[in-house]
Amino acid sequence: MTKSSSKKTVQPGSNKELIAIRNKKVIEEIKKGRKLVDLEQKFEISRERIRQIVVKSGVDYQSILSGRRKERYRQILREVFGICKTKGCILTYDEFSKKFNSSRDLYSLICKEMLRKGFKKASRSDKEKLIQHLLELKKSLGHTPGIRDISKAGKHSHMMYYYNFGSLTNAQKAAGMKPNKVGVSVKPGK
Repeated sequence: MTKSSSKKTVQPGSNKELIAIRNKKVIEEIKKGRKLVDLEQKFEISRERIRQIVVKSGVDYQSILSGRRKERYRQILREVFGICKTKGCILTYDEFSKKFNSSRDLYSLICKEMLRKGFKKASRSDKEKLIQHLLELKKSLGHTPGIRDISKAGKHSHMMYYYNFGSLTNAQKAAGMKPNKVGVSVKPGK
């Protein structure tokens, strides 16, 4: 007795063949670095289905995503360096987020990279300007300014306080203020 092959063959022109062709095209597009949103519109299938196709194919999607993120980071870094060279200083978070629509995490990575690339920390007079800015904010707000207050003011990035004083709390102490408690929202009049 011979065993017959249990493997099914796909008939030309059948629905399964069309799906197999579509899946191959999806994988090709993923390897080119196309985003799931774009593929969702192009192939009219959900992002979850695209993820399933990718997993089933054995393509390492995470490494593709990682490469895409690294390239975006490099592109932003190049643009930020160009802006900072003409402006002469590090961008505030508000300027950064308006231009690049990115997260604080990426902003802090960019700032650290800029320091490594030769952008200098503020001088003593710059530290005095930062302290003066904190005092002005405290006077206008009626309480010790936090990260949000500093970002809204837009004059300096809150990261400048971290780079020059080690933390915002240290900067608040250097300005003679009572530091905010961690994780507590400060509301005027309380």
